[in-house]
Amino acid sequence: LDGSAIGNPVGQRANTIETEVVATFLPRVVIDSLYSAVEQAGLTVQSLTLEPIAAGSLVISPTMRQLNLALVDVGAGTSDVAVAREGALVAFGMVPLAGDEVTECLCRELLVDFYEGETVKRRLRCGGEVTFRDVVGQTHTRSAGELVAVIEPTVREIARHIAEEIMGLNGKAPQAVILIGGGSLTPGLPEALAGWLELSPQRVAVRG
Repeated sequence: LDGSAIGNPVGQRANTIETEVVATFLPRVVIDSLYSAVEQAGLTVQSLTLEPIAAGSLVISPTMRQLNLALVDVGAGTSDVAVAREGALVAFGMVPLAGDEVTECLCRELLVDFYEGETVKRRLRCGGEVTFRDVVGQTHTRSAGELVAVIEPTVREIARHIAEEIMGLNGKAPQAVILIGGGSLTPGLPEALAGWLELSPQRVAVRG
Protein backbone atom coordinates (compact mmCIF):
# COMPACT_ATOMS: atom_id res chain seq x y z
CA LEU A 1 0.00 0.00 0.00
CA ASP A 2 1.84 3.10 -1.30
CA GLY A 3 4.96 0.92 -1.43
CA SER A 4 4.64 -0.49 2.11
CA ALA A 5 3.66 -4.05 2.99
CA ILE A 6 0.33 -4.36 4.81
CA GLY A 7 -1.60 -7.35 6.07
CA ASN A 8 -5.11 -6.06 5.33
CA PRO A 9 -5.76 -3.03 3.11
CA VAL A 10 -9.50 -2.85 3.88
CA GLY A 11 -10.37 0.55 5.33
CA GLN A 12 -6.97 2.07 4.50
CA ARG A 13 -6.42 5.11 2.25
CA ALA A 14 -3.63 5.31 -0.32
CA ASN A 15 -2.72 6.39 -3.83
CA THR A 16 -1.52 2.99 -5.05
CA ILE A 17 -2.05 -0.64 -4.13
CA GLU A 18 -0.32 -3.68 -5.58
CA THR A 19 -0.04 -7.38 -4.89
CA GLU A 20 2.11 -10.28 -6.02
CA VAL A 21 0.21 -13.34 -7.20
CA VAL A 22 1.62 -16.88 -7.15
CA ALA A 23 -0.07 -18.78 -10.01
CA THR A 24 0.14 -22.55 -10.37
CA PHE A 25 -0.83 -24.48 -13.49
CA LEU A 26 -1.75 -28.16 -13.74
CA PRO A 27 -2.26 -30.39 -16.79
CA ARG A 28 -5.87 -30.39 -18.05
CA VAL A 29 -6.08 -34.19 -17.67
CA VAL A 30 -5.37 -33.89 -13.92
CA ILE A 31 -8.12 -31.31 -13.41
CA ASP A 32 -10.61 -33.28 -15.51
CA SER A 33 -9.88 -36.43 -13.52
CA LEU A 34 -10.44 -34.65 -10.21
CA TYR A 35 -13.74 -33.18 -11.38
CA SER A 36 -14.84 -36.58 -12.71
CA ALA A 37 -14.14 -38.31 -9.38
CA VAL A 38 -16.04 -35.66 -7.44
CA GLU A 39 -19.02 -35.84 -9.82
CA GLN A 40 -19.15 -39.64 -9.47
CA ALA A 41 -19.50 -39.11 -5.72
CA GLY A 42 -22.57 -36.95 -6.39
CA LEU A 43 -20.82 -33.70 -5.44
CA THR A 44 -19.91 -30.50 -7.23
CA VAL A 45 -16.64 -28.56 -7.06
CA GLN A 46 -16.90 -25.08 -5.55
CA SER A 47 -13.18 -24.27 -5.67
CA LEU A 48 -9.90 -26.06 -6.26
CA THR A 49 -6.44 -25.51 -4.78
CA LEU A 50 -3.17 -27.38 -4.41
CA GLU A 51 -2.48 -29.57 -1.38
CA PRO A 52 0.53 -27.53 -0.17
CA ILE A 53 -1.50 -24.31 -0.40
CA ALA A 54 -4.37 -25.82 1.60
CA ALA A 55 -2.03 -27.40 4.14
CA GLY A 56 0.06 -24.25 4.45
CA SER A 57 -3.04 -22.15 5.09
CA LEU A 58 -4.00 -24.46 7.94
CA VAL A 59 -0.64 -25.24 9.56
CA ILE A 60 1.32 -22.00 9.06
CA SER A 61 -0.87 -19.30 10.57
CA PRO A 62 -0.55 -15.68 9.37
CA THR A 63 1.27 -14.78 12.58
CA MET A 64 3.96 -17.39 11.80
CA ARG A 65 4.62 -16.26 8.21
CA GLN A 66 7.12 -13.56 9.15
CA LEU A 67 9.44 -16.49 9.88
CA ASN A 68 11.16 -18.36 7.07
CA LEU A 69 9.49 -21.77 7.35
CA ALA A 70 9.12 -24.76 5.06
CA LEU A 71 6.08 -27.02 5.30
CA VAL A 72 6.42 -30.53 3.85
CA ASP A 73 3.32 -32.71 3.42
CA VAL A 74 4.73 -36.22 3.01
CA GLY A 75 2.01 -38.42 1.60
CA ALA A 76 2.05 -41.75 -0.20
CA GLY A 77 3.18 -40.79 -3.69
CA THR A 78 4.40 -37.20 -3.36
CA SER A 79 5.94 -34.80 -0.87
CA ASP A 80 4.40 -31.33 -1.28
CA VAL A 81 6.40 -28.29 -0.17
CA ALA A 82 5.26 -24.78 0.81
CA VAL A 83 7.60 -21.97 1.83
CA ALA A 84 6.64 -19.02 4.05
CA ARG A 85 8.59 -15.81 4.60
CA GLU A 86 8.03 -12.06 4.90
CA GLY A 87 4.39 -12.53 5.90
CA ALA A 88 3.17 -14.79 3.08
CA LEU A 89 3.31 -18.24 1.54
CA VAL A 90 5.66 -17.44 -1.32
CA ALA A 91 6.50 -20.69 -3.12
CA PHE A 92 5.19 -24.20 -3.66
CA GLY A 93 6.77 -27.36 -5.03
CA MET A 94 6.44 -31.12 -5.25
CA VAL A 95 8.78 -34.09 -4.96
CA PRO A 96 7.59 -37.35 -6.56
CA LEU A 97 8.94 -39.43 -3.68
CA ALA A 98 7.20 -40.25 -0.40
CA GLY A 99 5.91 -43.09 1.77
CA ASP A 100 5.34 -45.59 -1.04
CA GLU A 101 9.08 -45.76 -1.73
CA VAL A 102 9.65 -46.88 1.87
CA THR A 103 6.90 -49.50 1.59
CA GLU A 104 8.34 -50.83 -1.67
CA CYS A 105 11.78 -51.09 -0.06
CA LEU A 106 10.31 -53.25 2.72
CA CYS A 107 8.42 -55.35 0.17
CA ARG A 108 11.65 -56.16 -1.69
CA GLU A 109 13.60 -56.93 1.47
CA LEU A 110 10.92 -58.99 3.24
CA LEU A 111 9.25 -60.54 0.17
CA VAL A 112 5.80 -59.30 1.18
CA ASP A 113 2.97 -57.74 -0.80
CA PHE A 114 2.30 -54.00 -0.70
CA TYR A 115 -0.41 -54.14 1.97
CA GLU A 116 1.71 -56.24 4.31
CA GLY A 117 4.61 -53.87 3.66
CA GLU A 118 2.40 -50.94 4.68
CA THR A 119 1.44 -52.72 7.89
CA VAL A 120 5.08 -53.43 8.72
CA LYS A 121 6.06 -49.81 8.01
CA ARG A 122 3.45 -48.46 10.40
CA ARG A 123 4.64 -50.75 13.19
CA LEU A 124 8.23 -49.52 13.03
CA ARG A 125 7.50 -46.44 15.15
CA CYS A 126 6.38 -48.66 18.04
CA GLY A 127 9.75 -50.41 18.36
CA GLY A 128 10.09 -53.95 19.67
CA GLU A 129 9.56 -56.85 17.27
CA VAL A 130 7.51 -56.94 14.07
CA THR A 131 5.81 -60.11 12.84
CA PHE A 132 4.76 -60.46 9.21
CA ARG A 133 3.81 -63.09 6.62
CA ASP A 134 5.66 -63.26 3.29
CA VAL A 135 4.17 -64.06 -0.13
CA VAL A 136 4.87 -67.80 0.21
CA GLY A 137 2.94 -67.96 3.47
CA GLN A 138 5.80 -68.14 5.98
CA THR A 139 5.68 -66.07 9.18
CA HIS A 140 8.76 -64.13 10.30
CA THR A 141 9.68 -61.90 13.21
CA ARG A 142 12.35 -59.19 13.03
CA SER A 143 13.23 -56.31 15.29
CA ALA A 144 11.97 -52.85 14.40
CA GLY A 145 15.51 -51.51 14.75
CA GLU A 146 16.78 -53.96 12.15
CA LEU A 147 14.04 -52.95 9.71
CA VAL A 148 14.67 -49.24 10.30
CA ALA A 149 18.26 -49.88 9.21
CA VAL A 150 16.93 -51.56 6.05
CA ILE A 151 14.92 -48.51 5.00
CA GLU A 152 17.57 -45.96 6.01
CA PRO A 153 19.13 -45.53 2.51
CA THR A 154 15.68 -44.99 0.98
CA VAL A 155 14.70 -42.53 3.71
CA ARG A 156 17.94 -40.58 3.20
CA GLU A 157 17.31 -40.41 -0.54
CA ILE A 158 13.77 -39.08 -0.04
CA ALA A 159 15.10 -36.52 2.45
CA ARG A 160 17.80 -35.43 -0.01
CA HIS A 161 15.26 -34.73 -2.75
CA ILE A 162 12.99 -32.84 -0.35
CA ALA A 163 15.95 -30.76 0.88
CA GLU A 164 16.94 -29.93 -2.70
CA GLU A 165 13.38 -28.80 -3.47
CA ILE A 166 13.30 -26.60 -0.36
CA MET A 167 16.66 -25.05 -1.23
CA GLY A 168 15.54 -24.45 -4.80
CA LEU A 169 12.34 -22.70 -3.70
CA ASN A 170 13.83 -20.76 -0.80
CA GLY A 171 17.36 -20.11 -2.05
CA LYS A 172 18.77 -21.19 1.32
CA ALA A 173 17.92 -23.38 4.29
CA PRO A 174 14.79 -22.16 6.14
CA GLN A 175 14.75 -21.37 9.84
CA ALA A 176 12.67 -24.50 10.52
CA VAL A 177 10.78 -27.27 8.72
CA ILE A 178 7.32 -28.52 9.69
CA LEU A 179 6.45 -32.06 8.55
CA ILE A 180 2.87 -33.28 8.18
CA GLY A 181 1.19 -36.24 6.50
CA GLY A 182 1.43 -39.97 7.14
CA GLY A 183 4.81 -40.30 5.43
CA SER A 184 6.35 -37.82 7.86
CA LEU A 185 6.04 -40.49 10.59
CA THR A 186 8.67 -42.62 8.82
CA PRO A 187 11.48 -43.30 11.33
CA GLY A 188 14.60 -41.28 10.59
CA LEU A 189 13.06 -38.89 8.06
CA PRO A 190 13.13 -35.71 10.21
CA GLU A 191 16.72 -36.38 11.26
CA ALA A 192 17.83 -37.09 7.69
CA LEU A 193 16.17 -33.92 6.40
CA ALA A 194 17.79 -31.87 9.15
CA GLY A 195 21.14 -33.30 8.12
CA TRP A 196 20.76 -32.41 4.43
CA LEU A 197 19.62 -28.87 5.32
CA GLU A 198 22.32 -28.51 7.99
CA LEU A 199 19.71 -27.60 10.59
CA SER A 200 19.52 -28.60 14.23
CA PRO A 201 17.32 -31.74 14.57
CA GLN A 202 15.06 -29.69 16.87
CA ARG A 203 14.30 -27.38 13.91
CA VAL A 204 12.69 -30.20 11.88
CA ALA A 205 9.55 -31.44 13.60
CA VAL A 206 6.44 -33.49 12.85
CA ARG A 207 3.22 -31.57 13.43
CA GLY A 208 -0.12 -33.18 14.16
